[in-house]
Amino acid sequence: MFGTLHNDIEGSLLVTLEQVYGPLMLSNTEWSENVKAHVLVAYNTFMTFLTDIHHKLSGFTLLYVPREGSDMDVQEVVLNRTTIKRLEAVVIEWTSQIRSTINDTQHSVPDDLICPSDEYNFWIYRHEVLFAIQSQFKNVNVLHILEILDLAQSLYTKPLRDVLNDLMIEIEIAEANIPFIKLLVDPCFAIRTLDNEDDLCSQLIYVMHIIRFIGEDSSHLRQDECITKLFLYLSNEIVSCCMQSIDVDKILSGSPSYGIEVCNIKINCCESYKIIYEEMIEHFQDVYAWRLDYAVIFNRIDAFMQRLYDMLEICHAMTIFAKHGGGNSYKNYRFSCNNAKMYENKCNQVEAIFATGIEKIQAVAGSILDINNKEWYTSIANFREMLKNLDDIIENLLSNVFLIADNLEEKINVLITILNFYKRESIRESFMRKISDIWNAFKEELTNLSKTVSSGINNYPTLFPKKSGQFALLKIKFERINRLKDLLERCRFFPLYSETDEILTLFESCEKQVKVALKSYNDLWIKSVSVDLGSWYHRHLICRSQIRPGLLECHIERRMLDIFEEAYFFKVSGAIVPSVIDMERNDNVKLTFDNVIRIILYFNNVISSISDKERLFFKPMIQQTERKLEPLKIKLTWEEDLGEYIDTFVTNVKDLLDVIQVYKKENLTIATWMENIYNILLFKLNHDKAQQLPDFIGDIKNQKRESISELVRLYSEISKHIFCIYETLGSNIRKMSESWAQYVHKIDHLLKAAVFNSSLNTLENILMALQKEAAPILSIELILNKYGITYQPSLESIETALKRLPNEVTSIIKIIPSMCQRFQIDSQCNFYDDFLQDSKFETIENAIHSNIKHTVEELCDFREKWGVFRPFWIINRKAFIDKFKLSSMTSEAFQKNNEKFEELLNQLATQRDSTVCKCVEVDAMKLKLAITNHINDWQIKYIEYLKCVAYGQIIDFHQMLKHNMEALSVEPKEVEDLKTLEKTYQSCFDSIPALKEEIGTIIKYFNVLEKSVSDLLPEAYQLRCNIHSNWQQYTDFLSKVKDQIENYQNLFKLSMANDVADLKVDAIEMLKMLDDQLPINKEILPEEAFITIDLLIKRLEFLEAQERNIEKKFRLLGIDYHPLDVIMEIRYKLESMKLIWKFVEQWNIIKKQIIFQKYEPMNVEEISKNICLVTCELQQLDNILKKELTYPILQATKAEFENVHVTFSIMVDMKRSHMRERHWTEIILMTNL
Repeated sequence: MFGTLHNDIEGSLLVTLEQVYGPLMLSNTEWSENVKAHVLVAYNTFMTFLTDIHHKLSGFTLLYVPREGSDMDVQEVVLNRTTIKRLEAVVIEWTSQIRSTINDTQHSVPDDLICPSDEYNFWIYRHEVLFAIQSQFKNVNVLHILEILDLAQSLYTKPLRDVLNDLMIEIEIAEANIPFIKLLVDPCFAIRTLDNEDDLCSQLIYVMHIIRFIGEDSSHLRQDECITKLFLYLSNEIVSCCMQSIDVDKILSGSPSYGIEVCNIKINCCESYKIIYEEMIEHFQDVYAWRLDYAVIFNRIDAFMQRLYDMLEICHAMTIFAKHGGGNSYKNYRFSCNNAKMYENKCNQVEAIFATGIEKIQAVAGSILDINNKEWYTSIANFREMLKNLDDIIENLLSNVFLIADNLEEKINVLITILNFYKRESIRESFMRKISDIWNAFKEELTNLSKTVSSGINNYPTLFPKKSGQFALLKIKFERINRLKDLLERCRFFPLYSETDEILTLFESCEKQVKVALKSYNDLWIKSVSVDLGSWYHRHLICRSQIRPGLLECHIERRMLDIFEEAYFFKVSGAIVPSVIDMERNDNVKLTFDNVIRIILYFNNVISSISDKERLFFKPMIQQTERKLEPLKIKLTWEEDLGEYIDTFVTNVKDLLDVIQVYKKENLTIATWMENIYNILLFKLNHDKAQQLPDFIGDIKNQKRESISELVRLYSEISKHIFCIYETLGSNIRKMSESWAQYVHKIDHLLKAAVFNSSLNTLENILMALQKEAAPILSIELILNKYGITYQPSLESIETALKRLPNEVTSIIKIIPSMCQRFQIDSQCNFYDDFLQDSKFETIENAIHSNIKHTVEELCDFREKWGVFRPFWIINRKAFIDKFKLSSMTSEAFQKNNEKFEELLNQLATQRDSTVCKCVEVDAMKLKLAITNHINDWQIKYIEYLKCVAYGQIIDFHQMLKHNMEALSVEPKEVEDLKTLEKTYQSCFDSIPALKEEIGTIIKYFNVLEKSVSDLLPEAYQLRCNIHSNWQQYTDFLSKVKDQIENYQNLFKLSMANDVADLKVDAIEMLKMLDDQLPINKEILPEEAFITIDLLIKRLEFLEAQERNIEKKFRLLGIDYHPLDVIMEIRYKLESMKLIWKFVEQWNIIKKQIIFQKYEPMNVEEISKNICLVTCELQQLDNILKKELTYPILQATKAEFENVHVTFSIMVDMKRSHMRERHWTEIILMTNL
């Protein structure tokens, strides 16, 4: 933004070099001639290159003209050979630039598709560039350089003038060609706007005549090469026009029809152009002896036409393989044969492969019509290879589908599905073979049907009767053949097959034969129908079974059903049914038969599903149902309609069936619930893990609560299902009262057995848990508290909890009532009392109490074993440790106590952590841990105290060494630091014997610690290992420090001597400076003088501070110091000058008071008093100042004071003489106040 460069880097650099650095180089007089010559040569070369490259980017050639010699006379420049050489180098560059511009005939057109308009623009541009170069040689500086070189007889001016002559010739040629080329621009541009082929041909003829006119009248364009180029440009125009009017992306994105249409139009256009050209050349061959290169003119046309043919091939492939074949409809492949999904996927795969190929073509769409792009040949070759692979896939697909297809319909469907692929020449032959196979297969089926009719049909469908089945099978076969014939006739879009008419004639013959055979099958069946059909309707509907007593059978003539069935199938097949067969009665008979069969099946299933005892239980209900079915056995026949009775019969049988099913279902459910009670454990003691007493009791309560809930639930379920049976029996219960009471007693017996078994299983589980030492059920702890060693929980609570277990079981039984009580049936059964009197219960209960007693005895014995460790928790540890800390124990005493504690810990480790007493696991870990903690506390207190002593001593020892070394390592910057260093060294040296004794004590403490503790503090242990080496380093360091202190003293003495010398030099310089800077002139104002004096005093104070600092250092080193006389002299001069200026300032104030007072009211006494005061101060100042020093300001002030003093005396006299104001004014002017 603020520099000399901008976006045009070359231009800004060129301006900077030419206008800034160039003149500096030319005007430089410090360089030698040789250096200056080399610099200017390099400068001219670079500027020539930079000027050329910068203006070439703008499209024209600009010559660099150096400024050297432009302001000098020609004769003067000629005498300087180095300047002449530099100018010759520039002229050589000019010649080269102009020659390269003349020889530059390349067009800047992409893809080398040069059209007439491009050629016209080229000649315009060439004329402008050449004319611009010619204009530059009219420049004064250029002519001056040429004049210099001509006078110097340079050899390089002749080539320049020759190239300038060539430049003039090229300008003339450009001016001559531009009008002729312009004639082609507009007609060629009009070609782009024409869509009609006839208009295009007319325009091409017109353009060719213009080229013929140019070849006849132009002096520079009449050569064969030029005419060939003009026709080539016309070819390029046609190619460019066609390329612009073809939307390749639109074609490839799914518009192949548009692509085919536009490509054919452009191919016709190119063909027309070639025909018109050949006709024109043939017509004018006698007039013009042109030898035009046909290949050069039409190479691009032929290449472009080939690209159009490639595009046509792609479009045709898109109409076949793409999803959208030119329209908006989507081609979806659907096969109806086996593995149809696989073949559909194969067709979709073909589409996907083609879509991938099209995507690749779309990726290089820009190169399709670009005839200069050679990569297209690889792309179209790959595309054709892909099409070949697709053809192979379709042929294989066609063959495979025809092998798998089971019938002609599927094969025809296949051909219809892939009919679009018929357009491919390579697939067409395979397609025709498959059409031939279809017609031949149809012909073969006609032949087989004819043979079947002739030989007779022996097979028929399984569900059909024989005669109607034969009739239906033949009709089905013929209808299938007829459907195939219709399907083939509808496929008119298939290619024609030569044997079609012959096969259709065979079909007509077969059709007549089939109709005759069908009529014969129908007639044979009608003759076989019985005439006794009417008597079969008068039979009763059911009868008792003679084979299975108690069951029923259907009473019907079976042949009647067969006749009705065959008549039905003949009627359905379209055949004639005889009048003796009433098809409406057939439906009624079948309905009646089905209903009767349904009733019989219901009844027989009910009777067969129950046992003999259950039949006796349900006998009243069975007899009642049989009485309701009596009309079917003795009254109703097959002629009557049972619609209004059948539902009643079915309902009666179904009611009996429902009661029996409910009875069976509920009894099965009751048995299941009884089994559940039988297998229940009322509660189970946990053998997996010993429990604490609260958890043990809580677990039993939870299990007991769950068991009671489960028993109540099961009891309620059983009651509910018994009640369900009771409700189902309904009013029949009065007839079955005795059987019902026996049924409930049986249920009670089962319930009692289940409850007893469940309770005894639970008690046996308890006894097993109490006896099993490998899996204790209770876990208690042996702890140490203020009462000594005790169990937690107590033995009494353990014993009470275990003895309550049998009562927990019996309490559950007590709440369960019997079923007889529930249903108010007389019974003496009481589950709880019976269970308490049971011998098994008494045996198990006694065994449980015996095991509990033995368990309690073993627990007491185990507790007594730990009494030997009682002394360890009786002693008051805190008081003992406090007493121990007051005694300063040596390392030997520490070692002895530590060995005693280790012995006690080893003795305690031999005791077991836990034991099992019968069913109770005793955990003594807390007791053992408590005793161990007591011993460890004693030991830890000893060790901690020892660590504290040892760590503290060794850390303090090394910290002291480190602190001393750090204090002694500080390099003294001042004398005070040196004195502090000397005191520190002396203190460290005096403490050496005490430190040696301390090292021995530390080592003894650490020897004891290493035997007792493995995890010493790493830092302390490292200090212990290095204590001797650190001590040796410390003593060596003290020796070095002593020598360094002596060196520091010598250095400080030398440094202070240098400081005194420097201070004296600064003072002398300031003294000299005072002579120049002291305000001693009378022109200076007092305020300015005081500022200068204050500055000088500050500088003096700085010197005095340095002197005081030096004096202090001398005294610390014990050396006498004498103050510098120079500084004292400076102080005297400054103070004297300050007094003088104070006097001057005071005098100025008094003088103004005197001078500016009015003459008349002037206070003579006050002025007289002030003059006396000034006189006294001036006298004091003269006494202070040295006589040999003179101060101009003081002298001037004294003179002024004398003048005022004298004037004042005159004024007093004038006052006395009564003179006036004007006299006083004259006196002031005379005395210059």
